[in-house]
Amino acid sequence: VFGFGFYQFENISRFFEKSIQINFFGPFRKPDSRQDTPLDLESSFTNSTVLTLDLHSNQLQGQIPTFIPFAVYLDYSSNHFNSIPSDIGYFLTFTSFSLSSNNLHGLIPVSICNAETDIQILDLSNNFLSGIIPPCLTTMQSLKVLNLARNNLTGTISNFQVTEDSSLEILELGGNQLGGQFPKSLGNCKRLQVLNVGNNCITDSFPCLLKNISTLRVLVLQSNNFYGDIGCPNTYGTWPVLQIIHLAHNNFTGEISANIFDNMAGNDDYQQWFPINSQSPFGPWCANNDGITVTSKGSQMDLLKILSIFTLIDFSCNNFSGPIPKEIGEFKSLCP
Repeated sequence: VFGFGFYQFENISRFFEKSIQINFFGPFRKPDSRQDTPLDLESSFTNSTVLTLDLHSNQLQGQIPTFIPFAVYLDYSSNHFNSIPSDIGYFLTFTSFSLSSNNLHGLIPVSICNAETDIQILDLSNNFLSGIIPPCLTTMQSLKVLNLARNNLTGTISNFQVTEDSSLEILELGGNQLGGQFPKSLGNCKRLQVLNVGNNCITDSFPCLLKNISTLRVLVLQSNNFYGDIGCPNTYGTWPVLQIIHLAHNNFTGEISANIFDNMAGNDDYQQWFPINSQSPFGPWCANNDGITVTSKGSQMDLLKILSIFTLIDFSCNNFSGPIPKEIGEFKSLCP
């Protein structure tokens, strides 16, 4: 943690040529001055060659600055920034960019889609962003992680266009006000590992179009308007690494199909940790990454990573009937 004079940052690039992680507090005071002077981050780093800058969990505020021309990893999460410049996309040269857990209001700038580099991680979660999700975001072929969870986003997601060469591995849209039908193009996400659309207003039947995505580990559909049965034809062996399936608080009916559980990961003896949080070329995406939040029986669990034999199945608050499949009792590490 640093708390010293502003003048010490004037030539900061001399000291930090590759990476920097700083916790700011205070005001910053010039020598022999009686007036507090806030740190001017933008001018301090404009000509810097810093590649990775981590400013998360501070008291920074105002509009997001556009600087760090050569950085590939930038973390502004858990501060008090209140707006995103509409033209921010023209300044983005980052591979990984997080504005999670700020005080951001307004729309998601469409200019993000015009970034000069291939953005792999974009995290705008835990803010107050409103309006629709720019359609161009889901067509960015380089994007591996898109986290827009826990905002005030509206509109329909039915028209999401995800191309067959999509790189999406983690898609977090939970905790918004998104409506419409489940986007059919998500079936193109052959690398998808985490899908969370919980706590929205989606109205559709069970998304059987995901059955051919063998990489899927986490599927969260809770608290929507999904309906009908959850049995899909020709699903034996589907989702061999699935560990979390959360369907609570919907309108599903019929019997619970045993096919879903045949090859779920919770049946395996092999153990390893699977990180849910995003990864950057420099290691873990950010120290305070939220992972995913799962609500079960009134309790919230924030999962950053899960053991490969961990299993969570929540089908509560639906209209299922018939017997409980015996396969559920065969899981070795079922979370009660």
